[in-house]
Amino acid sequence: VTSLARCSAAGASPTGSLKPLMSTRSERAQRYGVDCGEGLEWPAGWVPGREYAKPLVLTNKSDSAMRLRYRLPDSKYFSMAFPEEIFLLPGLTHTLVVTFRPVHLESYDDAVQFSNERGTFYIPIRAHVPSAAAVVPETLDFGFCPVDETAVRTFPISNRGQLPITFEWSYDGPFRLSPASGAMPPGSSVTITARFTPSDATVCVVRCVCTIPEDRAHVMTLEGIGKYPFLASDYEAINFGRVLVGATARAEFRLSNQSPVSARYFISQRERDAARTVSLAPVSGVIPPGGAETVTAIFRPDVRGTQTREIYDVVTTGGNRIAIECAGEAIGPIVELSARSVDFGDVPIEEPRRTVTRVVQLQNRSNSHVPFQLHAVEENGAFAVGCTAGVVPPRLSHTLRLTYSPSEPGNYYRRVVILVHNQAPLCLDVVGTGFNDKKRPMTLALPVVARARARARRGLHLLSPEELDASASAKRARSAALLEGASSGSGEGESEGEGESEGDQDEDDEVELMNEVFHGCCDPTAALAFDEEYLDFGAASRLRVGEPRLLRLTNRTRGKIAVRWALPHGYASGGSLDRLGAVFAVNPATCDVAPESTATFKVHFLPRSDSQHYFQRLECVASFKSMRSFRLVSEDNFVPPWSLAVGAYGHTFAPGTSRFIAQPLLSHPVLSFPVCHVGETGYQTVSLTNEGETPMMFSLRTGASCNFAIVPPAGVVPALGTQLLAVRFSPTEVAQYDRTVSLVLNGEEANPLKMRLLGAGSEASLRLPHGGRLFLPTTCVGASSTACLTISNPTRLPLAYEWDLPESAADVLSVSPAAGVLSGKASLQTTWVFSPSSPGPMLAKVPCLVSAVDSRTGGTGSYEVLNQVLTVSGAGASGQLSVSPAVLDFGAIQVGLPRRLPLTLVNSSTVDLWYELSFCRTEACAMDEAGEADVLRCLAPRGLVPARNSVAVTVQLEALARGSIHYDVLCAIAPGGNGDAESVLLLPPTRLSGIQARGEYPALQVVDARLSGVSQEALWRSLQLKQINDELNDVPSAEEKACMSVEGKPPPILHAPATSTFRRFDLVLPPRIQTSAEQRLRLLIRNTSRLPARWTLKYPTESDVQAEPWVDFGPPSDEQVKQASIIDRKIISARPRSGALQQGDEQVIELTMRHFATDAYELPLTLVVECGKRLVLNVKGRTLGPTETHLALPSGGIRLGAAPIGLPTPLRQTLELPNPSAVPVEYEINSAALDAFTSKHLGFEVLSCPEPAGVISPGSCARVPLLFHPLEAREYFISLPLRFGHARGGPCKDTTVLIRANGYDPSDAPVDSTSEAGVMPPCSLLQPSQVGLPVSLSLDTCVFGRLPQHSDGSQFLILSNALDTACKFAWDTAHPLYGSRVAIHPSGGSVPPLGHVCCKVCVRGAGPPEALDLVLGCTLEPLASTAANDFTRTADGTRKLVAERPEQRRERSALTPLAARQSLAPPLSSAAPPRLLLGVRATFLPSATLRSAAFPLAEHFVPRSLPPPEPTQLGRSKPRRSQAGIYGAGVARDAATRRAQRDTAEAVLVELLQDVMRSEEVRRVLQAPPVRIVPWFAQLAFARHGTAPAPVTVRCADATCEVGVLDDAAAAEERKQERAFAAAEAARRTTRRLRDVQSSAELQELAAYVLEGTLFSLVSDASHGELSLLDQTPTAPTAEPGRTRVTKAFVRRGRGLGDTQEW
Repeated sequence: VTSLARCSAAGASPTGSLKPLMSTRSERAQRYGVDCGEGLEWPAGWVPGREYAKPLVLTNKSDSAMRLRYRLPDSKYFSMAFPEEIFLLPGLTHTLVVTFRPVHLESYDDAVQFSNERGTFYIPIRAHVPSAAAVVPETLDFGFCPVDETAVRTFPISNRGQLPITFEWSYDGPFRLSPASGAMPPGSSVTITARFTPSDATVCVVRCVCTIPEDRAHVMTLEGIGKYPFLASDYEAINFGRVLVGATARAEFRLSNQSPVSARYFISQRERDAARTVSLAPVSGVIPPGGAETVTAIFRPDVRGTQTREIYDVVTTGGNRIAIECAGEAIGPIVELSARSVDFGDVPIEEPRRTVTRVVQLQNRSNSHVPFQLHAVEENGAFAVGCTAGVVPPRLSHTLRLTYSPSEPGNYYRRVVILVHNQAPLCLDVVGTGFNDKKRPMTLALPVVARARARARRGLHLLSPEELDASASAKRARSAALLEGASSGSGEGESEGEGESEGDQDEDDEVELMNEVFHGCCDPTAALAFDEEYLDFGAASRLRVGEPRLLRLTNRTRGKIAVRWALPHGYASGGSLDRLGAVFAVNPATCDVAPESTATFKVHFLPRSDSQHYFQRLECVASFKSMRSFRLVSEDNFVPPWSLAVGAYGHTFAPGTSRFIAQPLLSHPVLSFPVCHVGETGYQTVSLTNEGETPMMFSLRTGASCNFAIVPPAGVVPALGTQLLAVRFSPTEVAQYDRTVSLVLNGEEANPLKMRLLGAGSEASLRLPHGGRLFLPTTCVGASSTACLTISNPTRLPLAYEWDLPESAADVLSVSPAAGVLSGKASLQTTWVFSPSSPGPMLAKVPCLVSAVDSRTGGTGSYEVLNQVLTVSGAGASGQLSVSPAVLDFGAIQVGLPRRLPLTLVNSSTVDLWYELSFCRTEACAMDEAGEADVLRCLAPRGLVPARNSVAVTVQLEALARGSIHYDVLCAIAPGGNGDAESVLLLPPTRLSGIQARGEYPALQVVDARLSGVSQEALWRSLQLKQINDELNDVPSAEEKACMSVEGKPPPILHAPATSTFRRFDLVLPPRIQTSAEQRLRLLIRNTSRLPARWTLKYPTESDVQAEPWVDFGPPSDEQVKQASIIDRKIISARPRSGALQQGDEQVIELTMRHFATDAYELPLTLVVECGKRLVLNVKGRTLGPTETHLALPSGGIRLGAAPIGLPTPLRQTLELPNPSAVPVEYEINSAALDAFTSKHLGFEVLSCPEPAGVISPGSCARVPLLFHPLEAREYFISLPLRFGHARGGPCKDTTVLIRANGYDPSDAPVDSTSEAGVMPPCSLLQPSQVGLPVSLSLDTCVFGRLPQHSDGSQFLILSNALDTACKFAWDTAHPLYGSRVAIHPSGGSVPPLGHVCCKVCVRGAGPPEALDLVLGCTLEPLASTAANDFTRTADGTRKLVAERPEQRRERSALTPLAARQSLAPPLSSAAPPRLLLGVRATFLPSATLRSAAFPLAEHFVPRSLPPPEPTQLGRSKPRRSQAGIYGAGVARDAATRRAQRDTAEAVLVELLQDVMRSEEVRRVLQAPPVRIVPWFAQLAFARHGTAPAPVTVRCADATCEVGVLDDAAAAEERKQERAFAAAEAARRTTRRLRDVQSSAELQELAAYVLEGTLFSLVSDASHGELSLLDQTPTAPTAEPGRTRVTKAFVRRGRGLGDTQEW
């Protein structure tokens, strides 16, 4: 092996470097611009030692000339010319020759290196040796394959090498490969057949190994999935109905393959015990997956009376089985006679012979041709018939012409039986009387025939005329005796069975007629009978007279019979000579036969032609001898004659000569009788047609059997004629009968016509399941239970059944249907109802009477009745129902949306209970607009609860209106499961449970709103939040409900709801100057309903209309352009714009307005509550220019406070005119409107304005006083013109202010002037971090209500800090009314981190009546972190920071939640410090006015002297105890009086404080105080144990305590008396002084101040934890009315008193 070969195998070049990377042809042409092909290869076939050369063509593919250099191959086996530089122009080529000189037979691999200006590349050169290379697929997937079927796939394996190979497969599993082994020459391939036969539904993956010794082992994966096929049929029962014999009925059913694999099916008949009348096509096939195939069912009956019920099984290989039931009934054609009888009457016999003709129509009412045959009737007999056989066309008739021409006097009667193909025979009674002058018989009429046939049915047909006369005479005698006995009261009735019923009618049914046909003239029970009916004369010759045949007639009657033969004259089917005379003769032609004797006749065969078949009916007419004359005949003994026909046949063919070739056509080569009851007889008719042009004689070679019979056994069928054969089947036992009979035609014994006769004998029997036992479930007494019993008819006989319930079980047991007819092979499900009347077991044996139905007589025939017994058992018990839950609470349900909940009925008894539920509304409910209430529906109001079980009944409730829903669930036990709503209930309905629900809509409410710089009342008024909440709480309108119906679905084009249909509310934001900070309005919405609420806030540019791209809405309007600009520039924006809230959840919506440019802006936002209200929030805002003047007046006008009528002076109120602009604004109210308003009220100033003009500074508010003095208790309206403009000159603007005010009667409650009262929250519900404020107020508005004039009022206010740093606060003391009308203590200070400060808000009513309504601001300033400090209170009531002890820090951390210790407020802007706004409202009215309204004046202090107070004293300093008094003026008193008053006041104060300390709550707290007690508390506790706290008494007691030991007892007694006297005197002085001081205004002010200050200090200390009130919950004491508010503060729990709203 050369070094190159070794290196090639190792993957390296001969020089030891890596093998060069070969580039493709396209890469070389693109990168280097040279095309040199894919390289050079020498395929296998070269021989070592020879030389092989190949050209290497180089082509310049670039657009410029290039120079190529190449390097010779490294191997010495590849050689080239000396490597010279090659110069190539664009598009030119150069050819190099590479010579290959191999030495060994091995592979060679080398390369030629080329280089140019673009780089270096390599061209491969290789030489290959012969090798074996087999190609085998890696996988073969069979996919889905039906179970137990074989899927076949083929795949090739090929030999692409140069050596022959052999292969052999090895595998396992349900796969087979063929051929399993073989050999392949080079370049050939073999097709392998793979077969997959899954045995079950499974996934099969098999790895097959193909072993090739010359190459390697190849592995191929065989995959397949076995699946069961499944077929379904659209019909499982096919009923063809009643089909005419010989006709065809078709029906189709569709087999569909619902499996993923093909389905191979086979159709087979389940039972083969009867002839097949139904055929299916196709009976097998393959249906692809998802495909279908139509199967045609054909019902072609050939025997009438066949009731077919066949079951065919559609079987799939490895799959399912489908049963197809085919049912049908075969009926014969409907053929009727126009007359059942023909009466020729009396016909005289004279020359020429007289002939009478009658016509009868044979009508065919079916759609098929019907052959008929007049049985045993000759065309030229006594009654000549024009045609004895023929075919009646469909829906047409055939005329039967009967001719009567008697040759001898006498009566003639003949019953003509007409055989009809595939139908029961018909009969025609023909009578006639012939007479002459010598003989005159009694005229024969049809009633005489009817009476004779009736006597024959009763067995009286053998009586002679004399006996008939005697019998009639005896009958008349008995009748006379009966009449005589009836008149005398004694007698005996006629014995049953005697007498002759004149009214008996002849029943010409099929059985009777067929019996006459088959018995013929040889009936052993008839009055007259021959010994033979058919005489075979065999071969005869016209040249000689043959031997006669003897025929014996037997007379079984008791009278003499006269016989005469009426032979046909000539043979109509014979030759010309045969038509001239009779071919059969009887000797004697007439004779008399004695009673009960016989007579013998000789019958001669006299043919007149050669080679002729003869067959004739020889008619014999016999009658009683006495019937010859009417004188011997009476009505009682008149007997019609008998007509007997004997068949005689023979032929005149010479022996050895060939007869005519018969061309027969048998209608039923195989005649299958319908199943027949054992002992009964079935009849059918078969047609034998002669298709030849010569007559055809037939004869039955052998008798059929005792079970089968054929009539006639011989006869001649005329050319192209038809002969009907009657076939009888009489089974003697339950078995299958099969017999083949042979008909010899034209004497050809060797080739008879064979007919196979099939029949089945059966007996009536029903198949009862479970061994004839039926178990009924245990049933509640009075109720009913049902059980089903399927009875089946195992035979093919139609069976009639009837259940005979015993009397003992008839009251508790019933069955349906109780009787009926069950066709062959059919099943019927009967329903048994058990209704026990008492507890206990029940056992009954119920007979079932079964009998076969005689279909030939319309079901009136009777068979033997079989008694089959069914044992029925059951038991009765008692039970009751309960329900769970006791109250079915639907909770809140959305109006218009049904909701379902289960209601469980529990049956703890041992019986099944049938229930019937009803519902009763317990209270009135809300109605919708259409007047409909809620809809309550039970999906199963009636049903069954099994014993010891429960049933979940689904109750569906749909509320159509908002409101409460209450129902009672009533349940009654029903008697059974018939579901009859009108059935009688066992017990009246009782209440089981209740149903309650509330219909609601998802509803939202705005519970809080915050906007910096705007008070709460003004904000709620400008935003119309009360009206918005009312609208959100209202019921949705019709337009909104229409939107709900398509909620969640895009509305169609041009049908989207317009926002103009929704109610619009204006959200007016206060105007701001351009470049001002953005306004952020925060609305807190809450889900106030009990349903989840999803809401969306949509911009006007967002439409629900999903228009197609081609829709053109036209150019936008200016308003739409401006709205789009507002949205794009985010001048007005909202976030978030959607949300989902559960019950009680809250969410903040922030509306932001930015002031970029001077303009008025308006953006309607649509608020959509899913399945609820929809409204438009029209956000309005305005940006003012630097020099623009504007007054922010409310759009809805200004409502003043209500004033009572009858005030001595007007009620002073204030009209606020805010100036939001940056320039001062001068205003003036037109007084002319006020003058006109005064003139309207007869000169009385109801409303006046003392200061109608003024100047408003930039950013401030003017308070214009208004005096309101109503005359009537009503509402007043006035529009005040207002002009305003720049204070320094410029254009003015005019506007109008609408003033509203109410006057009311003082005795009635006043009307609150604030419409938002009771709607606004008392304090902020938003977290401080949500509104950007560090501190929050416990109250947004301090409402004092009505106060007496000149009195004071105070309320408790808490400032809570949400930051972890301290925050300074300062109330707006620069307010014009601060200090004179309102004050807050403390007015400034610091709020500790996460703490609070208690403030007291005081108002004073100084001056005339006034409605105080103002807003105070509180400026906040957060301080640096004070985490290591704490706040304490100084003696003056202020708070200061002190060092916090470690234990205090731990205690505070334990009491403060973690969330509260985190920083909640965002960084505050230093440019605009945050402000809190507090509203203060109070109305000061005269005491006399309040007293008339029953106002509690005792709860308020009103001083008697009313000097104006000093502004600096209100709420901040103690009342001065000077001569001037508390208001700075009073009566001068001397020093002694002042001291006495002060002592008295101190005593009264001590008494008041002692009364407070007597409270159990205060005593409990003071006995064990957790903190250090303030010194004055201890003093109060010490003083409460004394008796009289008079200062004199105390001083006396103290002086006494300084005395040491007494000198003697007398002195001690004296001093005791002196002390007692002094004490009594002091008590008298104290009492007198107390009376003097009680009316002092100074004392009352002092007491009020002390009590108020004390209580405020106590509550403040308790709120800061310095006085523990949380050790236990004290019981609220019974306090006086004036102390109720104090007691509430003491019993309040919580963190401080931040949430105390009473203050």
